[in-house]
Amino acid sequence: PGTVMPPREHLLPPSNEGVRPFTLRDFAEIKRLVSRYNLGYDNAGAFDSGVLSSLSFTLDAMFERPGGPTRIGRDGAIVQAKAFQTKPGLHHWDSNFLIDVSDSGEVTSVNYDMQFNVAEGGAPVKLGGAGLLFHKFVRTSEGWLIRYRRYDSPTAVPVMAWPAAGYGLTGRGVTPDPRERKVRGALTGADYVEIDQLYARSNFAFDTGLEQGAAFARTFTQDGVMVRSGIATRGHSALEALAASNEPGVHIWMSNLVIEPARGG
Repeated sequence: PGTVMPPREHLLPPSNEGVRPFTLRDFAEIKRLVSRYNLGYDNAGAFDSGVLSSLSFTLDAMFERPGGPTRIGRDGAIVQAKAFQTKPGLHHWDSNFLIDVSDSGEVTSVNYDMQFNVAEGGAPVKLGGAGLLFHKFVRTSEGWLIRYRRYDSPTAVPVMAWPAAGYGLTGRGVTPDPRERKVRGALTGADYVEIDQLYARSNFAFDTGLEQGAAFARTFTQDGVMVRSGIATRGHSALEALAASNEPGVHIWMSNLVIEPARGG
């Protein structure tokens, strides 16, 4: 508690944001961009001095973390990898990746991040750093890159900067691919993005109890049901109460999401 983050005024607005609609490809490239950083940092840092992890950033990018130095640009990302990632291994697990596109075209994200540290011989596994990651992305001649990255640990900051209830991408925010064939009964690319983001938004809302649980209830239909340990919670009022009773924290981690169209739509 008491960590003082650097001021935000020195973050220059990207010059090329909003120049084109946000497409399905953009969504996929941004998720890949963050995964590439994790891959480079976790596995290649000991072999390439952090070069792969640095390629996810712009030359003037900023990387902040509570209690640690602020890293600037790709050179800063390399210094970070060389200082903290001396041995390869599987460390970073990102989940609940929530992307937001503002009316002005600015693209940002919030997601959960946890670090796994495996001792020599494979055990024991230590878990740590279960906090939030914040990103700002820009479209460049190299494709999408990270302009700003911040990691907030619940053990180092007094209050987690949870996203607002309206944060996150919906199907309406994604421009469909005009070449996509419309097949009756099948899901479109925008459907997959919207369902992916619905899960992330629902998990954020449940873990925070935002709006006394109402934000979580809105991710269900009016007669929606949540079943946990054989206990069914049905309808918005009950779902609100369930989420409102939570102690805010990064609790629900979701991966390996498989989305299939159901019969009858």
